[in-house]
Amino acid sequence: MENDEKVKGRVCIDGLDVKEEEENRKMEEFFALIRGFQEARNRRKVEILEERERKKAKKTIRVDRGQSSSWVPSFVLEDFTAEIEFEKPALIFPQPCNKKNDEEDHNGVNLKLTL
Repeated sequence: MENDEKVKGRVCIDGLDVKEEEENRKMEEFFALIRGFQEARNRRKVEILEERERKKAKKTIRVDRGQSSSWVPSFVLEDFTAEIEFEKPALIFPQPCNKKNDEEDHNGVNLKLTL
């Protein structure tokens, strides 16, 4: 009878091997971990989708509000026909003729090219 209970280093308890029970427990633990990871992944996906929807809703609300209260500048001819009055006259007045003699500028050397 001892030979029946001890087969290759295994102990039989209520008809199940101890190693089989341990393997079953490890497999159940492994699959429980996998289910936990899948649930966490699915929760994160749902959170991301909800966050995107909230941002999209906020953006559409912001755009809708922005269009109703925004001011678009427009110009009409009267904006440019009004005469501008300055408080003080300009400090630098242009001279009617700013040309000087070329000969004076180059110390008497004529640099004009002629054919």
